[in-house]
Amino acid sequence: MLPHLVYFWLQHDAVLECAVLGLPDEAYGEVVCAIIVPKEDAKKMAEQDSKPALTLETLTSWSKDKLAPYKVCSLNHFPLFLAAF
Repeated sequence: MLPHLVYFWLQHDAVLECAVLGLPDEAYGEVVCAIIVPKEDAKKMAEQDSKPALTLETLTSWSKDKLAPYKVCSLNHFPLFLAAF
């Protein structure tokens, strides 16, 4: 179930690495968590503009026409943790 989501997020221009895993959830049984590491150039550009390298809004907008509606990021259904290592 999850490998296709790893491949999907790695297609984004600003994503260097991605891990996707299931987390326990009382309402749904399990929810998907994506841990995303931005590419170095994305981090540098973001620092120049005083903005985060990636945001939930950016990834949601990018994914809406590429994923089934139930797989699109949202804080309620797809906890997305953005890592800036």
